[in-house]
Amino acid sequence: MRATALHTSLLALALATAPLAACGDSGGATADTTEAADTAEAADTAEAADTSVADTAEAADTSVADTTEVADTAVADTADTFVADTAEATDTAAADTSLPSVDDNCAQASLEECFSNHDCAAAKRCQDISSSGFEIPCCVSAPRGTAAVGATCVDAEDCASGLCVSRNDGPYLCTDTCDDVNDCPANMQQCDTFFVAPGTWCLHTP
Repeated sequence: MRATALHTSLLALALATAPLAACGDSGGATADTTEAADTAEAADTAEAADTSVADTAEAADTSVADTTEVADTAVADTADTFVADTAEATDTAAADTSLPSVDDNCAQASLEECFSNHDCAAAKRCQDISSSGFEIPCCVSAPRGTAAVGATCVDAEDCASGLCVSRNDGPYLCTDTCDDVNDCPANMQQCDTFFVAPGTWCLHTP
């Protein structure tokens, strides 16, 4: 009787213990798998987050040009410019159909070349008689101008010298030869060479 009761108690204990052990094994495996999955997922998420987020703390170094600094600009000296007008056959006062015309040189009309009236005989003036568009001043039989050096002129025919000159876009003035500034009027206080003119001439200050 006691043996039977003891056997029954041991069997019950064994049966009770067996399911607990099996359940514990199964539950333990499930818990371990879940925990491992959670850990791997968390690690993957953290890694993905780390690799997908750009590091915005470090900005690219962009060089900005200093616009306040202006490069030095070299200003080259501009050479004097002259416009010399010799009397032309097309001038109103000089229009004379009896005057010859040439397309190459003065010798074509048996005339002498000149630069100003100083190169011609007293009864002649230095005048461009070119028919080619390029100036060919020759000594022709025609009256000279009367305007003195320093006087305003429209063309060379106005001047006694036969030269009407503008310097650096300044006024047109009659010029003449000079040895120094004492030979020139107050509005032309420079005695110097210009253009291809022989000798020195009175020039207005630029």
